[in-house]
Amino acid sequence: MRGRFGPAAYFPDRPPTGWEVSSGVAAGALVALQFVTASVSWPELVLGFLAAAVALGPVATTSLGKRIGEWFREIGVGGRATVFVLFAVVVVLLGLSKTIPPVLLDGVFTGGLLAGFLYTVAHLAWAGEVSGWTTDGETTD
Repeated sequence: MRGRFGPAAYFPDRPPTGWEVSSGVAAGALVALQFVTASVSWPELVLGFLAAAVALGPVATTSLGKRIGEWFREIGVGGRATVFVLFAVVVVLLGLSKTIPPVLLDGVFTGGLLAGFLYTVAHLAWAGEVSGWTTDGETTD
């Protein structure tokens, strides 16, 4: 087992799952698409990036962060999907209501996706493998 200090303390003590890698790649693709199809507001992007990076790293290692992570895993795939859909609905409603300027939401969202993508890349590089994937054609089950 690797030491739990330095950057390693910010990653789970396991390799990323196929789902985590797939969602990280999707986040990276969405960020790339945003850079190609729209202008990016850098201050908002940096704000979203820093907020997500802090949430994924230092905050996730606190007792509150660990409790939230445990709860999130315990609610299952359906529960997590519900949380994501509710979050998306809130963001869309905020965007439609113009309560928060759409450029702010767009930039913060893009920055958060970028942080998630880079976190996934770093976790994969640190772990050196994807959970359940092998190179010899056999499964690990």
